[in-house]
Amino acid sequence: MTLNGEPIPPKKQSLFRQYRKDVQMIFQDPTSTLNPKLPIWKNLLEPLTNFKEFSPSFLKKGLSQKEMAGRLLEMVGLRKELVDRYPGELSGGQKQRVSIARAISIEPLLLICDEPTASLDVTVQVQILQLLKDIQKTTKMTILFISHDIRAVAYLCDSVIVLKHGSIVDQFSLDQLYDPSRHPYTKALVQAASLE
Repeated sequence: MTLNGEPIPPKKQSLFRQYRKDVQMIFQDPTSTLNPKLPIWKNLLEPLTNFKEFSPSFLKKGLSQKEMAGRLLEMVGLRKELVDRYPGELSGGQKQRVSIARAISIEPLLLICDEPTASLDVTVQVQILQLLKDIQKTTKMTILFISHDIRAVAYLCDSVIVLKHGSIVDQFSLDQLYDPSRHPYTKALVQAASLE
């Protein structure tokens, strides 16, 4: 895999800082990714603290840190008043939205989502997928969405790569999902998800 012509991760040490800014990740379990001892606003602003020279295009100049955090929360559909809460005071869906806000705060080129809806109930899963789709449209960032749920993949992705035991067995654009030439494992995923 490459990003801007460089391998991921980059081989040159000098490119690592830019790589860390350009590639952000949302993990499956938001509880383990947020520091329980820090209020939400401090959790949210960690990337911006690490990249002080960067100013996101969607945040006005001159905002206080809490105002920036509040704006980020609003971008992911949360009330700005949550900035002073702690992760343990939020639901799983709220914590995942905080994780998404933190990941997009420095406008990465690539957002890697590792099963970001797996630990959430179905209603919240749909909300998170819609949020990711909206972010994708407004920011034009590339999202690498890793999931066992072919329905979620079909909802969010344009291109699909199917892996089995760590090897690529199928690769296609979404409009070719039902093509008869699909790999048997892909067909099994589609059938298991009742997409046919």
